[in-house]
Amino acid sequence: MVAGNNKTLLYPRRKGVDPELSEVSGRKPVMLDADGVKQLFHLPLRDAADRVGICVTSLKRVCRRLGIQRWPYTKPPQSSPGV
Repeated sequence: MVAGNNKTLLYPRRKGVDPELSEVSGRKPVMLDADGVKQLFHLPLRDAADRVGICVTSLKRVCRRLGIQRWPYTKPPQSSPGV
């Protein structure tokens, strides 16, 4: 599932902010590796992205760089109300 244990450095940015000011915005870069991402597999993709502090699209991009093609979280089965 995971090709290697590479590390990926991601620089978060805000929408609508001048790219020249992104270094001044005070947002620190996020370092992710395959092991760190694996620890979030028990969460839905949106919750995992929120926990890391990046958007879902950025987390998907990081996963693909690390060799993770699909987020493995699945919803727990719900019992039927009539059973």
